[in-house]
Formats: sequence, C-alpha cells, structure tokens
Amino acid sequence: NDMVPKMHDAGVNLVVIDLGEAVQYESHPEISVKGAWSRPRLREELGRLRDTGIEPIPKLNFSTAHDTWLGPYSRMISTDIYYEVCGDLIAEVSALFDKPRFFHLGYDEETAGHQRNYLYAVMRQHELWWHDFEFFRNTVESHGVRPWIWSDYAWNHPEEFFEKMSKSVLQSNWYYGDKFVDATDEREQVYVKTYDLLEEHGYDQVPT
Repeated sequence: NDMVPKMHDAGVNLVVIDLGEAVQYESHPEISVKGAWSRPRLREELGRLRDTGIEPIPKLNFSTAHDTWLGPYSRMISTDIYYEVCGDLIAEVSALFDKPRFFHLGYDEETAGHQRNYLYAVMRQHELWWHDFEFFRNTVESHGVRPWIWSDYAWNHPEEFFEKMSKSVLQSNWYYGDKFVDATDEREQVYVKTYDLLEEHGYDQVPT
C-alpha cells in the first residue's frame, strides 16, 4: 500500500509478483500457507495495480533450487503427478491474471553447487532438464502467454542453450556485480558476456 504509489511516481510500469504458496489456489489449496491471500483478494490487488498504471506479471519458480513452495510436490519432480499439479497451477494463475503478457517460470540455479547446503537436493540434467523446460514452455504458451526465465543455464551450457532455447522465451540474464567492462574474475566474465550472447543470437531480454 505504501510502495505502489511511490513505484508509480518513480516511473515503474511493470511488477513481477512471486506468488509461491501465498495464494489460496482453487486447484491445489494443500500447498497454501496459513494467511495466504484468497483469490478475490489477489484479483482486487491486481486491479489496483492496473488502475495505478502498473502491469502485474505472475512468477512461479519451477527451478528445483527454489520450489519448496510446491510443498510435497517439490519431491515428486518429473513425475506424472508433478506435471499435472504444475499444469493446474499455471492454468489457474494465467486465468487469475487475465492472460498476462508474460509468465515468469524462474528456472535459475538448478545446479549441485547452488544446492550444496540443502538438506534435500535434486537437479535435472541433460535431456530431462530440456524435457521439463519444454513442458513448462508449452503449457504457458497454450494459455496465450509468453514464458520468461532466468538465463543462467547458458553459463555452463552455452552451445546447448543457444541450439535448443526457443526465441519465444523472454530471457533475463543476471549479474549483480559492479564491474562490467573490467570484470576480472573468470566466472564474472561469463556472466557479463551472456548479455552479449543473448543479443547476438536474437533473443528478447530484460537484463537483470
């Protein structure tokens, strides 16, 4: 309530809302936490944002590094039940947001390194990573919405990424350092160069 007017005054015209388990989903109420917003309350808030001139975009992060919001289904990765639940949630959220322009799928940091301190770690690799990603892409696009992801899979798999990643997917490479031209660390150079590679390969991107 305090921030939305300030965001508008500062020129913000789009906001990504990471919903997670904070909504009382009709399709899967079992994953919602205590105090989660009702569907009517969420729709009321989306209307208030639009009235302020801010476009709301949904985000559900389906990376195995960030999917504890799925509750028990986060331990059923790549099963029939998992695909059914994720498909239900994407359909429900797409409808709640009145067919938004984009749907952010997350999909970042799905590596053993990022999960080295987790009590339960799981990551999809090789063809399974692509199989599941294509499931999510096709599911979002079937609702007339454009998928949006973090681009860091390209850091470690650039040839595969640029061969297989559809141009229909909006990309957000991310780098939070303050050295771009003079990045000296080898990994930082990879992060920074990915912005250029996405551009060279013709992807639409929202640099982060």
